[in-house]
Amino acid sequence: MKKLLLLIILALVVAIQPSYAAENTPFTIDATDYIIFDEQKGIIEAAGDVVIELKPDSIRADQIQIDLNAEIIRAKGNIVLKTEEREMTGEALEYDYRKEEGQVFDSEMEEGQLSFFGEVINIKEDELLLEETYLTSCNKDKPHYRLTAEKITVYPEEKLVAEGTYLWINERRVMPLPRYKQSLKEGEEDKHTIPQPQVGYSEADGLYVGIDYHHFINQDFSGDVAATATTNQMNRIDLDYLYQDDKLKVAPRIYYHQDYGLETYLNLENKIGESTVSDFAGRYYIERDDEENDYRERLWSGRWDLQTKLLNNELNLNLEQDQDDEAMQETLTYGNSWDDYYWQLEANRNRDVNRQPEFSLGINNRDLGDGNLLSAGAKIGEIEEDGEEARREQFSLELRNSGKEITDSTELYWAGRIEDSHYIGEDEYDYRNYAFNLGANQKLGPTDLNIDYRYYDELGESPFEFDRLTDEDMGRRDYLSGRLSGQHEVTESLDFDWQVQGAKRVYEGDQEKGREEQEYNSYGYRTGVDYAINEYHQVSLGYRYQQYSGSTPLEDDEIDYTSHLEGSYRFQTNELVYPYSDVEINAGYDLKEGELDRLQYSLIREFDCFSAQVGVDQVNREVNFGLELKY
Repeated sequence: MKKLLLLIILALVVAIQPSYAAENTPFTIDATDYIIFDEQKGIIEAAGDVVIELKPDSIRADQIQIDLNAEIIRAKGNIVLKTEEREMTGEALEYDYRKEEGQVFDSEMEEGQLSFFGEVINIKEDELLLEETYLTSCNKDKPHYRLTAEKITVYPEEKLVAEGTYLWINERRVMPLPRYKQSLKEGEEDKHTIPQPQVGYSEADGLYVGIDYHHFINQDFSGDVAATATTNQMNRIDLDYLYQDDKLKVAPRIYYHQDYGLETYLNLENKIGESTVSDFAGRYYIERDDEENDYRERLWSGRWDLQTKLLNNELNLNLEQDQDDEAMQETLTYGNSWDDYYWQLEANRNRDVNRQPEFSLGINNRDLGDGNLLSAGAKIGEIEEDGEEARREQFSLELRNSGKEITDSTELYWAGRIEDSHYIGEDEYDYRNYAFNLGANQKLGPTDLNIDYRYYDELGESPFEFDRLTDEDMGRRDYLSGRLSGQHEVTESLDFDWQVQGAKRVYEGDQEKGREEQEYNSYGYRTGVDYAINEYHQVSLGYRYQQYSGSTPLEDDEIDYTSHLEGSYRFQTNELVYPYSDVEINAGYDLKEGELDRLQYSLIREFDCFSAQVGVDQVNREVNFGLELKY
C-alpha cells in the first residue's frame, strides 16, 4: 500500500510541476510512518526515517515537509544531507532543491581533515557560510585544541576563512587570531594561520625561541612572519607579504638581522590594459661570506621590465642596474612567434655583450615525427664585447630525439648541433663548433645499463668569448661514460640496491697553441641495504665511493674523491592509531677525512590534531623543539 501511495505522489508531483519535471529528474520519497500529499496546497509531509533522493544528493530526517510551489524542503530531527562533495548533519534543515541552497541548524560537517560544529551552516552554490561555530582536527570529545569563530566561510576544495577567531587549548581561551585562513588544496594543508613555535639551541644562536605565522588579511593580501630571539645576539625577523588582484601585484619583504642589519626587497607588477605588463624588482641587501665572518658589504640592485604589443608583435624593454654599474643596462626586443617559428630584433646597451642591433629568425623544436625535434636559426647583426666590435653572421642547426624505443628493453637517444659564425671587423674570422650526443638505455633483467657518448669540437677563431663552447679554445673533446645499476627485493623485508659508473674524458692537444693532450678518468660505485626488522623497526646502511685519475683543463669536469659510509635506524609505532611515535637516527662517516660528519636524532610524537618533536644534531651542536597544531 505504501509503495502504491509513493507512486501516486510521484505522479502528482510531475503533473503539478511540469517545468521542474522537464528540467530535472523527479525526487523520490520513502518513509516508515506516513507520507501525505495535500494537492490543494501543493505540500507533501512525511515522518519516520524519511529519505528523499535528489540524485545525486539525498536528505534523511525524522520529519519532512516539501512545499512544491516554493520548491522548499523543511526537515526536523537527525538530519543527514549528502551531496557529491560532503555530508552534513544537524537538527533542522531548510533547503531550496532547485537552487541547491539552504540552511542546516545545530550542524556538524567535515571538510578535509577538519570537523566543524556550528549553530547554522548556510549552503550556497560555491561556498558554505558557518555562523557561531568552532572547528578542530581532534577526534576527542574534549579536543586538545579548537578554534571558535563568529563566522566561517568555506570555499570547497580551496580554502576556509574565519573571522572573530579565538584559539582554545584544553578548553582555555589562549589568544585571538586577527583572521584565520586554512588552505584546503592538496599539498598546501600546512599553510595555516596558527602561530608555530620553535625552541632550541645551536652553536651560532645559543638558546633561541622563534615563531612562524601566516598572516591572512583578506582574499588578496597575506604574508608570512618569522621571528627568532637568541642569547647570542642573533635576533632576526622576516616579514614577507604579497598583495595580488587582477591588475596589481605588490610583494614587499623586510628582513632584519641583529648582527648585520636591515635588508629590503620589493616586487611590483602592474597590468595596464589588455596587453601591457610592467614589472619592477628592487633590493637593498647585505652580501656576506660564510668563510669570512667579518665580511659585510651593503649592495643594491634594480630591474624593470615592460612588456606590450606593437602592431600585433611583442615589444619588451628591460632596464637593470646595481651599485657596480656605471650606467644602466638596457635591452629592447621586438618580435613574434607562431607555431614553431619565430623572429626577433634585439638591441642592447651597457651590457657585457651588446647587440647594435641583431636580427634573428628560426624554427624551435619543430616536430618531425617519431620523437625527432628540429631547431634552426639565423642571426645577423653588430656585436660588441669588451671593446671588440664585429658584424656577426651566424647559422645554427640542431636535431635531437630524447628517447626512441627500439625494443621493449632498449631505448636510444641522440642530439646533434652545429653552429657556424662569420665575423667582419678590423679582421675577418670564421668559427664553427659542434656538439653531438648518442646514448642508450638497456634493461638487462633486474639491472639497468646506460652508455653515453658526447663529442665537442671547435674550429677557427672567434673574437667573442660568449660564442665559444668554453672560456678558452679547447679543441676537440670526447666523453664516454657508462652506468650499471640494480634494485633487488631479496626478501619481503630486505631490499638491496647498487650502482657502478665510470667515465673517460679526452681533451685534444694542439702544439701550435701549446696545449697538451689530457685524459681524465673517473669511476665509482654505491650500494645500499634496507632491512625491515619488523613492522616497527627499520635499518639502512649504505656506502659511496668515487675516485679519479689524470687531469682536466675544465673545472666543471672535476669530481671529488669520496669514501663515505652512512646508516640510519627508524622506529615507528602504528601510524593508524593516534598518538604514535616516530624515532629516527641518521649517521654518516667520512672515511677520507676519518671523521663523523653527521649524527642526528629526532623524536616525533604525532597526535591527530598536533605533533611535538625534538631534534638533535650532534655534529653541528644543535637542539630544537617544535610544536605544530595541524590544520
